[in-house]
Amino acid sequence: MLSGMTQSFDEYMDWSDPLWQSVAELNDIFAVGGKHYPDYGCTEEMLEMKEEVRRLTTENPVRDIYGGLPTDTANMISDAINQPIQGSDWYSVRDSIASAVDTCVDDVNGQISA
Repeated sequence: MLSGMTQSFDEYMDWSDPLWQSVAELNDIFAVGGKHYPDYGCTEEMLEMKEEVRRLTTENPVRDIYGGLPTDTANMISDAINQPIQGSDWYSVRDSIASAVDTCVDDVNGQISA
């Protein structure tokens, strides 16, 4: 996962406080990996993608896919991830980098299977 992309606000909140009981279900919508994050306009697909990346990196901790990318590719992905936070349409951004990301994934899969 990209470090620092978003940060959980759990350490600042006391979720056991009765103040939060009425919105507990709503808060849990934004829980990823058991932690709560602010809503930056993320779609459900983006939250699921973040959780899937977390799950995969937990299951495969030896592979540093992001750290092993060429700098230009890593920058392209980082920039694309930040664009929706800054107001761009996620689906357009996703579609604009899909081919390059697929190529990177195919390369990594080839290295793993070799």
